[in-house]
Amino acid sequence: MKMTDYYIFCDFNCSSLNECKIKQYVDLMKKKYISQHWQKLSFSYTFKKNHSLSAYLDLTGKNPSRKSLVKLRISSHKLRIETGRYDKIPRDERLCSLCNCNKTEDETHFLLDCQIFFDERQKT
Repeated sequence: MKMTDYYIFCDFNCSSLNECKIKQYVDLMKKKYISQHWQKLSFSYTFKKNHSLSAYLDLTGKNPSRKSLVKLRISSHKLRIETGRYDKIPRDERLCSLCNCNKTEDETHFLLDCQIFFDERQKT
């Protein structure tokens, strides 16, 4: 499938591209991405219903934790909830292998529940 078919650019013509047309095509691609993919990021969608810059990014500045926070928010991490998706493991079988509690290893479990990280949470 060609990109022009996927995004339904019926009047796409490389020779007639100008700044206004490029912006129009970028806006169409962004709308399609948001409508089809944003809600699939379940953890992020729990806290943030729209696709825009988060206020916390300004607060963290060059903080070393910023990269880790962003990775958690966009599901770019190594938790089983994400890696199991790549391996086509059913969601309810993506269990935490660290604490053997038979709970799904997702962001909430990792941040709030996993007993392996209990001491780390107490430090803050």
